[in-house]
Amino acid sequence: MLRNNKLLIDRDCPLCTTYGKGFTRFGLIDSGCALPYQSSQAGELTEIDHDRARNEIALLDTITGETTYGLASIIKILFHRRPLLEKIVNLSPVFITLDTVYKVISYNRNVISPPSYPSKVRPCIPDFHLAYRWAYIIFVALATALIVNNFTSLLFPHFKWPHSLGTELCICFGQVLWQGTAMLLFSPKNKMTYLGNMSTVSMIGALILLPITMALGMIEASLYLKLALFFGVVGFMFFEHMRRCKLLGISIWMTVSWVAYRITALSTLIALIHFTNILS
Repeated sequence: MLRNNKLLIDRDCPLCTTYGKGFTRFGLIDSGCALPYQSSQAGELTEIDHDRARNEIALLDTITGETTYGLASIIKILFHRRPLLEKIVNLSPVFITLDTVYKVISYNRNVISPPSYPSKVRPCIPDFHLAYRWAYIIFVALATALIVNNFTSLLFPHFKWPHSLGTELCICFGQVLWQGTAMLLFSPKNKMTYLGNMSTVSMIGALILLPITMALGMIEASLYLKLALFFGVVGFMFFEHMRRCKLLGISIWMTVSWVAYRITALSTLIALIHFTNILS
């Protein structure tokens, strides 16, 4: 157990509070180690760069006064009793890769899991980083296309329709372009915040669809069951999209646009399939 340390976590971030509680529950840090960034006690820790700590969790050694940030803090907590593993993850290629993943998540944590009631005193809001936001949006589009393509490989044969990863990639990236254009009309200054939240809605839907796809691949399921499950997931995504737009103070017309794109994409796909069948 790591003792005599203070770990600053964002109290408003469900991801941060979850791993803070996990570190404590599994005995990696003592019960008094995790400290909300927003607390006055955290503000008294002058050894910490509090601006940097908003973006990357800070771990302060109260004996030596040394502070580590971000991935280095996590490595210290996880591997302080495993020096060999610590050396491996600190190797330059491994560390750089993991650090990039960490920063993409950390800088996007407010669009991954936005706080319902953010603190007004000492708010722990990460800086906006355009490259990390686009990295997140692109990753989600790629992952979602892959998962949905696996599902359509089980659904489309019922209609004798072809399916391809390329089609799903066009649909996923097309949604980013469509909704990004809509945001330029309704709320340009919030475009990247919205696109991050919209991507999270897509990822949530894909993650729900993933075990469903795996289960359907092992059983003989009817077309009606597959359609019910698919539209059930889409329905959940619809309400989550509405919830996030409300939290962001974004017009309900963005949800209308979100639905309109899906209808347009499906209609276009069906029309192209039938047109191809006629030509063949």
